[in-house]
Amino acid sequence: MNLPESVLFAHLTSKESLDFLVREGFTAEANREVIPTELARDIVGWVLKFYFQAGRTVAPTRDGILETWGKLMADRELTIDDEYETDSIEWAVAELRSQFATVQVQQFGIRLGNDVFNAAPPDKVSVVKHMAGELHALAAQLTSHHQEVPLDIGLDEAWMQYQERATARNHVSGLTFGLDEIDAHTMGIKDGELAIFSAYAGAGKSWLSLKAALAEWRRGRRTVLITLENTVEMTIDRMACMMAGIAYEKWQRATVDEGGLIRFHTMKQRIQETEHAPVIIQPDAGDRSPVALIHRARVYGAESVIIDQVSHVEEVQGSRSYKRNEDVAKIVREFKSLITEGREKLPLLLLAQIKRDGQERARKTGRYVMDDLAESSEIERTADFVFSVIRQITETNEDGALWQTLKARRVPPKDWEMTWRLGVGDLRVQREVAAA
Repeated sequence: MNLPESVLFAHLTSKESLDFLVREGFTAEANREVIPTELARDIVGWVLKFYFQAGRTVAPTRDGILETWGKLMADRELTIDDEYETDSIEWAVAELRSQFATVQVQQFGIRLGNDVFNAAPPDKVSVVKHMAGELHALAAQLTSHHQEVPLDIGLDEAWMQYQERATARNHVSGLTFGLDEIDAHTMGIKDGELAIFSAYAGAGKSWLSLKAALAEWRRGRRTVLITLENTVEMTIDRMACMMAGIAYEKWQRATVDEGGLIRFHTMKQRIQETEHAPVIIQPDAGDRSPVALIHRARVYGAESVIIDQVSHVEEVQGSRSYKRNEDVAKIVREFKSLITEGREKLPLLLLAQIKRDGQERARKTGRYVMDDLAESSEIERTADFVFSVIRQITETNEDGALWQTLKARRVPPKDWEMTWRLGVGDLRVQREVAAA
């Protein structure tokens, strides 16, 4: 039993790992052929059958597997070591496929050469075409099927998720903004979803990122906030003010009253008593590509990622674009790809700047449109949500702003009138307003 097989067996008692194997097509015998030991293939098939019979809600235990297969496993020295840290199921499957591909291609090359050499001249082309079909089938067998879901399996999964939501009576999951009305409408930015929040310079994008990070902390989720414009010190100062309701100017001048300081120390103690405090990072130049940023967030165990802002993200490695808007398009696509990789998907809030001419136009119309964002066409195609905020002072709201939903993939777009007091980080929904 080689190492990838051992790792695979260590995951047979994990529901999440079995879900991965189902998505990878290991319910089919052809896909299990990448497992070199015949008995191991049979056991994996039996485990997956058990998993389906249990409604895909529970994996078999180690003792349960040994009760059925223990004697045969002992004879062939197959073991299930599920009580210690092991490599990922993704690695095991990829390595098994790699080993299988090496053997199959070597054998394929020998057979191809022999069959073509031994075929009669009129049949040589037909032999090559037949072998090309075999090679295509082999490639399909080795291709990841993680994002392919047969409808029968997909419907079971959809029903289980529906029941979980119905039981919990709380449809909000993933990343939230700490704005109850908006979070209830979006139901949260889900794992693997990309949300863009856009505004003109100085309109409060960074403050919104802080509110979202604190909201995630209150929900018990670890957030990695990557600030590419403001310093870490400024970001933490602003977060301190927001969490304690302190005016940022007074904090800078050290003139906060006693009540404000008490609130600050109370919140500081609460955050320090938890194990999921937000992590604020400002990477050095050269470490700001999408890959570097998302991988760094994963190192910190991020459950939500916020990046302020896309205009300071470095171009995708290997890009030969000469225009920044083309770089932005590639950056957005790469972020979306990175947060949907594997089982550990991430929700990403990416801040973006409104173009100068978009700001000028919005002064006349009072609203932004998608074209006001840099490389708006790619953002519209790739992002799951696109939000914007524009300051709108009214007679009843001196600190007013309009929150717009320019795109929403799962829910209908809605707009809200906001209180947008940046000096103290007071960002609140006032009421829903009619969308343009």
